[in-house]
Amino acid sequence: DINPESVNKIATQKGRGRGKLLVIVGNGPSILEANLEDLKGHPKVELLTVNKPDQRIWPTHYWAFFDSSQFRRHEDIWNGYEGTIFNSTAIKRQKASSMQLKNHGGKGWCRDLLYGIHIGRSSVFASMQIAAWLGHEHVYVFGCDMDPGGLNGKLHFYGQNPDVKPEDRRKRFEKEAEWYEHAASIMSPEERAKYTFCSAYNRWPFVDKFQKLDHR
Repeated sequence: DINPESVNKIATQKGRGRGKLLVIVGNGPSILEANLEDLKGHPKVELLTVNKPDQRIWPTHYWAFFDSSQFRRHEDIWNGYEGTIFNSTAIKRQKASSMQLKNHGGKGWCRDLLYGIHIGRSSVFASMQIAAWLGHEHVYVFGCDMDPGGLNGKLHFYGQNPDVKPEDRRKRFEKEAEWYEHAASIMSPEERAKYTFCSAYNRWPFVDKFQKLDHR
């Protein structure tokens, strides 16, 4: 269950990004080929880190992770981070700048964060719903590669995820793509137009339903 304090915090985030752009930074290896550090400090750009932070742009305005293993690995960073944190109820420890969102099983796309989100096997997917709630003018998604071949054998910019074997992670991309595809089918054209996927490596068909750019 979501505590009332988190509900109140979530309500205060609605429309917070109006007039600005948001860059969601996932953990795909393509972010190493993008000069994301050039965005840091830009007055019209806010950054949202997913899972493991990229130190080139840390600390970002927002941080989203929904798996307790992420908390265990990054607890030291959590302790010193002062930005806004979005978690699921799996993350029991909370502080003044963090809030929990209810995860709804099944495919879907939540427009009301007070109701919750569909994590959809992907923290980037969940973060896109958070971005809609924040209300930024446009959202650029980096590091959502979903490339079974990886980049120089790497599926993540930092190397290997210690929680998932590479062969298992590759198999999960197909299931994740189904969630994105379903979301695209229920989003309006105007909603989809607000997202640009920045990855030359993501070749799943759902990407064609959104805007696209080469990550470089």
